[in-house]
Amino acid sequence: PARRLSQLEFDDAKRCYLDASKVTLPLEVRNRRPGDKYQPLGLRGEKKIKESLRERKIPQAERSGLPVFISGGKIAWVPGLPVSEEFKLTDTTEKILLIEKQTTAS
Repeated sequence: PARRLSQLEFDDAKRCYLDASKVTLPLEVRNRRPGDKYQPLGLRGEKKIKESLRERKIPQAERSGLPVFISGGKIAWVPGLPVSEEFKLTDTTEKILLIEKQTTAS
């Protein structure tokens, strides 16, 4: 790989890196729905997105506006939360898909 994992700037609130070989394109982007679950990086089981957002102390007002990125029917990332375990980068990752939140100047 051209860049080592340690050189990547990880910031769950602003960007995520997905293993491109595990991603099904096109990605679907939608709002959060009641009961949405995924497997956060490092966790064995699934967890409700609502609980994860609350644990991360993401303000209630911001939660409803967060996009949910879906690949092949599975949640890959929600800004502010860790990437899904299923789409994480590994030592064998050859291509990386970067999703980055653009900030608007005010």
